[in-house]
Amino acid sequence: MNNAFAAATAELKRQCKMLHPGAASDYYIPNFMGPYLAYGTSSNRIVLHVDRGVVLGNSPLEVYFNDALYNLFSGLPSVYANKTGDLNYRIQIETNWYNPVKVSQITTGGGNSVTITMQQVYEESCSTAMWRPVSSIVFATSLLPIIPSQTSATRQLGDKVA
Repeated sequence: MNNAFAAATAELKRQCKMLHPGAASDYYIPNFMGPYLAYGTSSNRIVLHVDRGVVLGNSPLEVYFNDALYNLFSGLPSVYANKTGDLNYRIQIETNWYNPVKVSQITTGGGNSVTITMQQVYEESCSTAMWRPVSSIVFATSLLPIIPSQTSATRQLGDKVA
């Protein structure tokens, strides 16, 4: 999942540099860090980290999950946005009364070390408990003797079998 977020972030940066070549592209996405998911080992819940600079901007970043992906992360607060296509659930990143702001600081490495404030979106309920790789187990064999125990023996009534 984090690899998909990183690929989408790289593509967004590439397209912004194409639309705004030169130094102007740094104005649009200066030190943007892509969103990522982390697993809280103490709470057993998933935490979505999103760069606070792009959440509070004029055109804020939005994260959408399709139906299948949201079934895996159904504890994240969301709004059902669309029943067709892949933009089905919009994750509630913005601050509201049931999802207060929690932030963390990340310092990027390299020559231009920058501290980025990440807004954290916590799961309301643990969705990892619903991750079941096995939905059912079916035994199929001809080696087990089948003895009808719930039915009575057939009786002959006249010339018809009852």
